[in-house]
Amino acid sequence: NVTGLTIYAGAEVFGKLVQLLREATPRVKRIGALCSYLPPFHPPEEAELIIREIRDAGRLLGIDVRILEIAKSEQLAAALATVVAEHIETLLLTSGVSIAPRLQEITQFAVEKRLPTIIDWRWIGLKPPPLLSYAPPPDILMRQVVPYINRILWERAKPGDLPIQLPSKFELTVNLKTASAIGITIPQSILLRADEVIQ
Repeated sequence: NVTGLTIYAGAEVFGKLVQLLREATPRVKRIGALCSYLPPFHPPEEAELIIREIRDAGRLLGIDVRILEIAKSEQLAAALATVVAEHIETLLLTSGVSIAPRLQEITQFAVEKRLPTIIDWRWIGLKPPPLLSYAPPPDILMRQVVPYINRILWERAKPGDLPIQLPSKFELTVNLKTASAIGITIPQSILLRADEVIQ
């Protein structure tokens, strides 16, 4: 009885996040993935696919990936302590319900510890911002959903008859202010591929 659109096009997107983070920080050998797409807000099958994709991408690149599951926001402190204790060098952030309200705390921690970060959503106004984001642009998502609104409200289409849409485009954003704050230089290959470079 429902329809809509999703912000990611399958679990493969999370493997892409690992690849982009590695390309931006070629010497990194250990990535910490703060995974928040977990029950009760996400089905176990979805969580397993995402975690497997992150691990497989790390394995292909020869990177040690540490999965830090955060099903509740109260688990964040322990996860960040693990990041320090295990000398994790970069962070992959997912934007699920358990993490979203505390993203600013996470990005502040990352800057203080000089950890490059990538996130799967474009968080406007987050300070400090992540180093990288790879996500569908919100304005394009809005344009995708408008025809559905029209069909449901004016053409009386049943929501359950309309397939859930996947994003039609993803954009890579690089934040050079964050790069400067953590003392790294972004490779030219990433800058050339970026859809937006924030100075």
